[in-house]
Amino acid sequence: MDKLEYLQKFYPNTDNKVLAKYLGISEQSVRRVASKYNIKKSKEYMKKQHELLLKAKEAKYLSSIRELHPTNYQLNIIIDSILGDGNSSYAPRSKNAYYRDHFFKNNMNVDYGMDYKWNIDKRILKESKNDRRINLSNFYSRKFLSYTNEEIDKIIDLKKRGFSDKEIADKLNRTYWGIVWKIRVLKAKNMS
Repeated sequence: MDKLEYLQKFYPNTDNKVLAKYLGISEQSVRRVASKYNIKKSKEYMKKQHELLLKAKEAKYLSSIRELHPTNYQLNIIIDSILGDGNSSYAPRSKNAYYRDHFFKNNMNVDYGMDYKWNIDKRILKESKNDRRINLSNFYSRKFLSYTNEEIDKIIDLKKRGFSDKEIADKLNRTYWGIVWKIRVLKAKNMS
């Protein structure tokens, strides 16, 4: 059996290294001859090689992961970052810790739990009762809380006096990007 017949028979399902060694030629020569005579690897062989590659990648990835042995303090921080701020026995508790401690009604009969964190509509409704600047009729179409006329006048005045957007945001206790957005709106209306 000559080299071409051998390749036609074994190339579709055999590794090129094995073929090159048996034929006494380089792997590149094996590929070149196969390409010249339009001999291709079989779909089954390619699928098998792909699976082996994925397994090798997974094994390499898993071997690169260090084994961790966190201390109790570090475990507390990890659990705290998942649950909220109710498990940090090493750190001072925030004023809102009472609702993050439990996933049920607390002793103040306030039902916060995880729903408070995940149900944004319920949270906005609750927060809007405390802050009248939140206008729920068009809340989702607006990027920020409403600005009072006094705040708008102050923005215009401070901008004319040469204050930076950051300084204006700090003076009005607003976010930087909120002020940038508001100044753009005011400029578009020729109010600044």
